[in-house]
Amino acid sequence: MKNKTKTFLKMLLIELEDVEEDFKILLQTCDSRHEKEEITHYVHYENRATYENQIINIKRCVEFIEKINPDNFSSLDALTTHLSNIFQDQVDKRWITNSLFQIIKEKEKKIKNYIEQ
Repeated sequence: MKNKTKTFLKMLLIELEDVEEDFKILLQTCDSRHEKEEITHYVHYENRATYENQIINIKRCVEFIEKINPDNFSSLDALTTHLSNIFQDQVDKRWITNSLFQIIKEKEKKIKNYIEQ
């Protein structure tokens, strides 16, 4: 089981890195659309703030995940429950957005299904 929990955390970090890259691409697209005057200054700044906030939130989540010792969990369910509790607490404190929490939960489900095959 320890190998599964280690693998799970490594894969989750890779998935979050991918999500962060997606938000960076959205930032570039937003800037490009603003330069072409396809979106207003207001929309541009609101979108940038949203995307930048999500990137900061992802980095915060990565920090939490990197502090987890996978050997402390007897099962993937125990690990995912722990992660959900951590991230729900972060949502409740408004340190990460609920939308990012939902993305993480979907990534967790995807990884868990893959590992348990």
